Amino acid sequence: MTIFVKKYIKLTFINNYLPYLSVFLSFIPVILYFIYKDKLKSGRLIVIYLISGVVVDLFISPLFLLLFQSPFLGAHLFTLIEFSIISIFLFYNTSTTNKKIVFFIGTFFFICTFSYENFIITQKSFDSISTGISTLIILIYSIYFLYNKANSPNGLINFDLSFLVIVSFVIYFSGTFFIYILSKNNLIDIKFQQSYIIINSLILALRNIIISFSFIQKVKETKLILKEN
Repeated sequence: MTIFVKKYIKLTFINNYLPYLSVFLSFIPVILYFIYKDKLKSGRLIVIYLISGVVVDLFISPLFLLLFQSPFLGAHLFTLIEFSIISIFLFYNTSTTNKKIVFFIGTFFFICTFSYENFIITQKSFDSISTGISTLIILIYSIYFLYNKANSPNGLINFDLSFLVIVSFVIYFSGTFFIYILSKNNLIDIKFQQSYIIINSLILALRNIIISFSFIQKVKETKLILKEN
């Protein structure tokens, strides 16, 4: 078997199965939540976020394609859902006096960008601008959250569920930020599509692994507390 054939088989395997693996990993936190619902109440929004991503990809996007002949309306919808859920999660887990101002400015800017791109100019292409803006704002929110965690009064960082989940978001959105921006004019490029699938799937898988770990750790901590009491 030549080196070229080996590389082709390896690339084909990655492109075909890696996206499915990353999606499969997103079900682990969901399953954990429904098994230990009473111990994972703080992860409820994250579970809704993960489920909505799968539902949009598998059902809503194909339905929109069938009804409106647009493969990107589902992506438009998920951009809005993703920003809303993660912003709410970050807002309720951030403990600062000026958080309302920070989140109001970020949310207002996103709404303006999303509305302009999807309702005023009504573009029917991939919404990489509003997705990029959403990603950037979520990263700002996340860094703001982590900064306040690092500057807690006792000087200790609590690696709890919220902290690990936000770390996973920082990794995921940092890794996909520039590729979303570049996707505006490169989606027809076959090499770009392959790179997009590989990079996005790897980072998505890593995000889901960290979230799964945070859920498992939360369950163990809760069980230990109940046992001690």
